[in-house]
Amino acid sequence: MTLRLSEWGVVECRGPCLVIVLSLAVLAISSSAIIYRLLYARGIGPETVTFWRLALSIPILIALAGRRPRLGAWYKYSVVGGVALAIHFMSWFLSLEHTSVAVSTTLVSTYPLFTLFIGRSIGEVVTRTTALGVGITFMGIAVTSLTAGLSGGNPLGPIMALLGSISGALYFSMGKLARRRASTFDYAVVTYATAMSVAFVVAAVRGASLHVVDFESLLLLVAMTVGPMLAGHTAINYLLKYGRLTVITASTLGEPVGATVLAMGVLGEYPPISAYLGMGTTLMGIGILLAEENRLGARRQG
Repeated sequence: MTLRLSEWGVVECRGPCLVIVLSLAVLAISSSAIIYRLLYARGIGPETVTFWRLALSIPILIALAGRRPRLGAWYKYSVVGGVALAIHFMSWFLSLEHTSVAVSTTLVSTYPLFTLFIGRSIGEVVTRTTALGVGITFMGIAVTSLTAGLSGGNPLGPIMALLGSISGALYFSMGKLARRRASTFDYAVVTYATAMSVAFVVAAVRGASLHVVDFESLLLLVAMTVGPMLAGHTAINYLLKYGRLTVITASTLGEPVGATVLAMGVLGEYPPISAYLGMGTTLMGIGILLAEENRLGARRQG
């Protein structure tokens, strides 16, 4: 049977399926910071990148689904989530202009701290193992951030990254609520369209140009769309229906590790040796969370 994108959310993905898809999604979003740095070096700012990564993803999703999105009572969560997503992208991209990739991606990925409490408020089970995994993961990103030089540089960088973290938590939480009824396709298109509109308004207010004319910049925007946006965010939105909010968001804490490794090879940004201890600790915490989610998913299927 051929699975069309419009049916995503009908076919379940739990246990090993969830672990594999989530791991691939985290790998995809890890490239976002590097691609933005390359675009920023070409004079393209946060509003422009945010607008185009969303504007390019919407027609691709519609073409893959073969239909227009259908609205339901859930759309209010998509609208709020879309506004939060736009704030998340633009504040985080601005952060990358004022601090290192390691520090920015570490701080912006702290949203599981907020979703942990939001998850409990919407009735999700937070086990001791979950709390342990989240705790170990945060220990890892704390070591990575501090050893990478959090105390130095422009304070605007860390502040904008934390704003991106809070808005990211709201975005994922709205997705969890909407995905109880909405398909991945319907939710993603409405959310991305809302976020794109917000980016357009912000660009107009700030007088930022949305024109991108050179071929290399267009290729980078396509890469941002196909990788971090579609293979990353859209896959995570798909999984929000089947995995616990805390586990899904905590697993994305692997992004700072992947982004830091990529920054070493592409941008020549090398963190201190001690930062590798933090990365290893982060990955260990994520491993605990994924192992538990795999176990719980297998139990549900059984």
